[in-house]
Amino acid sequence: MSQKKKVIVNSFFYIFSNLLVKAVGFLLLPLYTLFLDPDDFGIINIVNGFVQVAVFIVAFSLYSAAIRFYSEYKDDRSELKKFYGTIVSFLLVSGICFVLLGIIFKRELIEIVFNGISFYPYVLLSLIILYFVTLQTMYQNILQARQEGKKLTILNLITFGMTVLLKILFLVILKQGASGFLVSQLIVNILYSLYMIIDLKKNGLFEFRIHSSMLRKALKYSIPIIPHNLSTNIAS
Repeated sequence: MSQKKKVIVNSFFYIFSNLLVKAVGFLLLPLYTLFLDPDDFGIINIVNGFVQVAVFIVAFSLYSAAIRFYSEYKDDRSELKKFYGTIVSFLLVSGICFVLLGIIFKRELIEIVFNGISFYPYVLLSLIILYFVTLQTMYQNILQARQEGKKLTILNLITFGMTVLLKILFLVILKQGASGFLVSQLIVNILYSLYMIIDLKKNGLFEFRIHSSMLRKALKYSIPIIPHNLSTNIAS
């Protein structure tokens, strides 16, 4: 397959994958209106909004660096492994730090973002979900950089199916409301992140080690992009 054709095909897969992810909420809307009261629905919207914005802060927008520097390292597998190992390892550590900071400053976090929402279980679940969404989003950007649109689409199809089944289980059968909704979301995020680590290691693209020079280079590129990413997501 020519490079031009490969780009076109993968672009189609990326568009389809993004639409599929966004379609989950729309297709399950009748389920939410039947089994979630207005308070639960409000909590879920606030949590999802928080995660969509905070993910760029926790990741320092390194998603952009994962795509930007792939072309620089792609011809040297060893260097590519060091680079992806560095940014994924950094996210594993930085994510834990942000979760701990959220727990330590939970009162301030509730006042600023989650006003009127109890820390346990909702805010705590949102912090843990944020951690795994950060990893999940990084993996999706790595697949995008490597032009693996078909693989990304298959993963999103599987994720879509698991999300639907788990939300039916927690909302319809177990009747857990907002907490059940968030738990089902967390389970999917955890499984996705575990698969990421296994797949990257299997393909020789991950080692748990941070190379300071590569990290500085990636952060120098990604940090100035944070305001742009934040403004776009805050606006939506």
